[in-house]
Amino acid sequence: MVDNENDLNNVYPATVVSVIDKYTVVINRGSLHGVKKGQRFIIYDLSNEPIKDPTNEEILGYLEYVKGRGKVVHVQEKMSTIESDEEDEVKTKRRDQWSNSPEEIIEIKCEKKKFKDAYKGDKAKPV
Repeated sequence: MVDNENDLNNVYPATVVSVIDKYTVVINRGSLHGVKKGQRFIIYDLSNEPIKDPTNEEILGYLEYVKGRGKVVHVQEKMSTIESDEEDEVKTKRRDQWSNSPEEIIEIKCEKKKFKDAYKGDKAKPV
């Protein structure tokens, strides 16, 4: 169980160990690591090369390429399942087939957003 800030540094980032589908991933952290159902995570990949400050050549770290955000829907002892909880607004245009009007009807609905190319080995951390 994670008790303090130092323990968190040793626990995260977690690793994606399975991609169930484009909306669902499994990470290698669970109840033993303090993960709770409903907790939100960011799924990301890291740049291959470290980013350096051009003024003093200090290594700043690696760039995080965000693939999406989601929430924990199932927790086991050593792993957790995360589903995307972000939504995209989708607009569709159509003409009313029963009307003679040339005006288009715009329908707006929300659809669950996919994780962008999530793979085994990607990273995850709480947000």
